[in-house]
Amino acid sequence: MSAVLDAPARGAAPPPAPAPAPARAGRPPRRSGRGGGAERVLGVVWLLGAVAVAVVLAWPVWATPRLALVAAAGTLVGAGVVLLGAARRWGPLRRAVLVAAGFLVVAVPVAVPWRADLRGWPAGLVEAIAAVVVGWKQLLTLELPVEEYQAVLVPFLVAVVVTTAVAAPLAVRRDTRAVLAVPVLAVLALVGPAFGPVAPQPALDLGPVRVPDARTTLGLAALVLWSVLWAVARAAVARRRAVRVGSGGQARRRRRGVATTLGRLVAALVLVGVAVGAAAWVAPGTPGWAQRHVLREDVEPVLAVQHEPSPLTSYRAAFRTDAFGEELFTVAVDGSGVDRLRTAVLDTYDGASFRVGTEGPAGRFLRLPRSSTAGATAQVEVVVGDAWSGIWVPVPSGVVAAPRFAGLRADALAASFYLGPDDGSAVTVADGGPEGRGLAPGDSYRVAAAPRATGPEMLGAPGEVDAEALAEQLPQLTEWVESQQVGRDADALVTLVERLRARSYLSHSVADDAAADAWISALQAQGDYVFQSSYAGHSRARVEELFAELLEQEEALGAGADDAALVAAIGDDEQLATAAALVARHLGYESRVVMGVRLEDVPGATVPACTDVCTGANLAAWVEVRSPGGDWVTLDVDPQVDNPPVRVEQGTQAPQNPTTVQPPELPVVDPPVLSRDGAGDDQDSRDEEARFGDSPWLAVLRTVGLVAGGLALLVAPLLVLPVAKAVRRRRRRHAAVPEVAVVGAWAELVDRSTDLGRPLEGPTRAAAAAASGRDGAVQLAALVDRAVFAAVPPGPDDAAAAWEASDAEAAALAQEHPPWRRVGAALSGASLVRALAPGRRRASDAVAPEEE
Repeated sequence: MSAVLDAPARGAAPPPAPAPAPARAGRPPRRSGRGGGAERVLGVVWLLGAVAVAVVLAWPVWATPRLALVAAAGTLVGAGVVLLGAARRWGPLRRAVLVAAGFLVVAVPVAVPWRADLRGWPAGLVEAIAAVVVGWKQLLTLELPVEEYQAVLVPFLVAVVVTTAVAAPLAVRRDTRAVLAVPVLAVLALVGPAFGPVAPQPALDLGPVRVPDARTTLGLAALVLWSVLWAVARAAVARRRAVRVGSGGQARRRRRGVATTLGRLVAALVLVGVAVGAAAWVAPGTPGWAQRHVLREDVEPVLAVQHEPSPLTSYRAAFRTDAFGEELFTVAVDGSGVDRLRTAVLDTYDGASFRVGTEGPAGRFLRLPRSSTAGATAQVEVVVGDAWSGIWVPVPSGVVAAPRFAGLRADALAASFYLGPDDGSAVTVADGGPEGRGLAPGDSYRVAAAPRATGPEMLGAPGEVDAEALAEQLPQLTEWVESQQVGRDADALVTLVERLRARSYLSHSVADDAAADAWISALQAQGDYVFQSSYAGHSRARVEELFAELLEQEEALGAGADDAALVAAIGDDEQLATAAALVARHLGYESRVVMGVRLEDVPGATVPACTDVCTGANLAAWVEVRSPGGDWVTLDVDPQVDNPPVRVEQGTQAPQNPTTVQPPELPVVDPPVLSRDGAGDDQDSRDEEARFGDSPWLAVLRTVGLVAGGLALLVAPLLVLPVAKAVRRRRRRHAAVPEVAVVGAWAELVDRSTDLGRPLEGPTRAAAAAASGRDGAVQLAALVDRAVFAAVPPGPDDAAAAWEASDAEAAALAQEHPPWRRVGAALSGASLVRALAPGRRRASDAVAPEEE
């Protein structure tokens, strides 16, 4: 049997209950858990240090000196109001209301400073309140650092207020529950790493130890060390207090206490240092260490970019007669370095079309804060014309700050502006555009940029590539590249693109009809252009057809023929950009297709540049190839218009002076209608099934599952304590020995009282019950004492009566507290900690032997 006796022996008379000590007149008795002066000072100092550590860890997210002001104001509101309320004996509800009121007072001037004037205060207050709910989502969709953009400082203010309000009353306690403040402020310290960048911070070499993610690792280590020092200091204060209240040998005991304190402090510091050093030494070699997961990585902005049709599929629409001369937008550049505007960057090819990928940096559009424009080399002003529609926003490369929109829709456009962090393409999903959302005619904005100069000379060696898989998917392209015999390096790529341009002929339509008059007339005005028919689209089949034509012509004339004779492919930027991008990938380079307009003339370009007004005639597509340094190198791919194709059968010789070939009268055949997702004419059902993995419903289900799982993990620890108490209560009630069950009824009442903050304390059960002043407790104590000290052991009826009295008294005690306090008691671990703490057993909660 295992139990704790609450009396000397059976049959002996219970010891008399001493009279409770009279309380000091005019002052309620002090609760034993509330801290003294030293504990309060230590608790406040520790709390301030922990908040400072949290500010350091959150710096990569906000990167503004105002973050310290937000932390100070939040600590004053959270910890200051709660501690003041505890000193003035305010109720919990009153404290909570005052904390909320303090938050509303400081939110605008501290966290929304750009609204801190009489006119902007009401709107700022509304934004601050809304940011309590939606601000966390903004942190995940803004590009880092967010600085002071709109109300993004509000979430950190909320985190500081809430955590310090919870941690402060715990930190100043005298008992062991003070340590519960550490995990509360650890949550605040983790706000920065959780909402921080996906890539870890740089590592730091400290002698032989390499500390990965130095800011986060050292910051959390500092919080642990600071908490250890606080715990050691609290223990020293407690020992000195015990010495002072003792009798005899006080000076000697104090000296031993100081020595012991110093020894324990040194030991604690050594243990923490060894633990941190070992973790920093072992962690980088641990499998999965490099896989750093943060909230930003798994939460995508609420955009429908991947569901829009690929802009490249509608490229030819800009060259129809009704759109060829229509104004897309006007552009004015103040500065240098900007020679193009990009309207879309397409990095993923699925065999049907080039589109924005749903994975990787190009598929994750982020909010760009309107921060400083320092470092910008140019300011670009754009005014949207009548012919521009859709979500794509023309911007230069190297954008350094969010555009400053003008007009009636400025706020809506600014709130819905997103930028690809790796490619510079931009979108807006504001309502009101010609297609329901996006830019509308008359919208204007000014954007600062600092483009980086690049050139083919920056291309380094290509990476590894699965040649067999590419050859299986694009056999004609593979054969053409190998037939050129130029190698597989950067020079080879430039040569292949030049040959591809020189051996292709420009055509924007299938038929020479009224819809094509505008672009044909423009080319004929520049020279002797002869129309050639070509189909739209850039599917795998269309690209393979282009390379098959080049191979046939080369086989007929031989590899030694000049480029003018080898012209065979017919198309425009849509086909040539796709072909060049796939050639680059075949060689091992990362590539993508970019759509936009040129602002300066480029040698060999057949699509003219626009210097002021950009129309459909100026819309172009080009290829960008990533260099080893991460820069994107531009390669233009416009097909030539000087040498029309001359078909030559194999075994014949091309004429020395070819005559102009007039195309035969061909029936007009409308090209196949592309679906909204840009699928090509030869995609089968298997491609559709393969793309099912990109379904938005799967993303929604995945997000819901992650949120539900996270909530379950947060709630699970809260259920541990109620379940443990229920198991303990059942074991006591159904004890095999009635005497144990009787004593368990008293122990259950003691634990319920402890969790409600009304502990039953005294040298005996009777004394504890009398000190409580509750008749039910006095009757239960007497019943238990009679059962324990009686000559005849109690029976099952006595156990049932004891438990009935215990349940009735516990219910009556609970009714004296508000519902929120009863819930807090159910989730409190005070009774469990009290049972485990050494030296805390008293006669008031002693029990008789239990059955083993």
